[in-house]
Amino acid sequence: MEEWIKQGPSLKEIVTESMDKRRKKKGKLAVIIPTFKNNQLLKKHLDKLAEQTFRDFDIIIVYGKDDDFFESKMSILHIRERGRNGSAGSFYIGEKAALTENYDRIVLADNDCLPESSDLLEKFMETSNTVVLPNVLYHPSPTPQKGYVIHHYGCLKNEVLRKTGLTFLPFYFGGEDFELNERINDNGFEINHVTSLVSHPKNKPALISSEKRKYYCGRGELESLLINGRYARALIFTILYLEMGLAFFFTGKKNLAHELFRSVWNATGMEFFKSRYEPQNKVPEPAKAETPKADTIISEEEISDLKNKHWLSAANQNRNNTTSRRISSVLSRFLDFRKYLSKSVLLVDRSDPADLPALLMAKNAYLKFQGNTYIIHENRSLLSIITGILSLALLTPLVILISFPLILRGIFIKKIRKISSKNYGLDS
Repeated sequence: MEEWIKQGPSLKEIVTESMDKRRKKKGKLAVIIPTFKNNQLLKKHLDKLAEQTFRDFDIIIVYGKDDDFFESKMSILHIRERGRNGSAGSFYIGEKAALTENYDRIVLADNDCLPESSDLLEKFMETSNTVVLPNVLYHPSPTPQKGYVIHHYGCLKNEVLRKTGLTFLPFYFGGEDFELNERINDNGFEINHVTSLVSHPKNKPALISSEKRKYYCGRGELESLLINGRYARALIFTILYLEMGLAFFFTGKKNLAHELFRSVWNATGMEFFKSRYEPQNKVPEPAKAETPKADTIISEEEISDLKNKHWLSAANQNRNNTTSRRISSVLSRFLDFRKYLSKSVLLVDRSDPADLPALLMAKNAYLKFQGNTYIIHENRSLLSIITGILSLALLTPLVILISFPLILRGIFIKKIRKISSKNYGLDS
């Protein structure tokens, strides 16, 4: 796989099987969907695409090496990958297949990113812009925002990928979308938007999801910046992540600190594919849900009392959106949450942005998300927080000094190994 860092593989090298179930007349647009052991979500995605008003499109589904092809009456090119190449590899395969078939427009769609507007593909075809993103509803937020991740239904004209190159496969998982965005901008393509809507589950904060910490927080972003020569930004991010790691360390969250430090080290060492500390062929096992003891759960009556007194419902958010009211909301929750320090579980209204900061203020704890419940793993004293902040301030100059050689390390390794994503995958 090391050779794939310099030049992406051919389809023959990376694909084991394909099945062409497209219409006789090829569509003008191809929607690329990577999937891995989730036919239920794939069916939901295809059902949404079946509602599109624009019909002249094909779907390219890239499956994991052990997945069976999904039966559907839609116009689909099914492709099964060889080995496990992560989301980056799946998008690479789909893009390469789409360019081989010479589609006019290519849409990059995460399997869990669903088209909610039936006119989405129609809007894509109507615009003359070369790169277009929809508005995205990141659940559970009730307010859509302009899309910024190219793999969240980004629509590219054929010429964009032919000039910028394909998704950088060595990323494996985490960061490949950032990196492709950087390359698109570097090549002078402006990202525009249509008003149509897609939905996407909001990513768990990097502080909570171990998988995100390993690949996104630190490694993905930093490597993306280093590859594209954004050295000043890479330095700032390195300082930021090291400071975050120290903050976790001084508040007793040593496992989180370790993940961040290791992520920065991997990034500046230009490590790709799956990290060395996690075997390439190991399938991660789903985390087992923790069941809190009955006496550590706040009762339904207490929850109801909290909601009736202080919690703002999603419907009230628009009427309480001034800065002073938001601060007031957080403080009122903080005072309520302090009453329940003996409890280790609090139910949190995910639709209300004031709840999480209030809970963090009250508990200063590592939160593990489970359903609509935050399990509190530990409680830190105010003295430990103050000590941590002072220690962090004193160590900041040292963090800055350490960050410079780390970035130089990344630049040196990049040049020695001749790592570049320019025109990636176009010559194989």
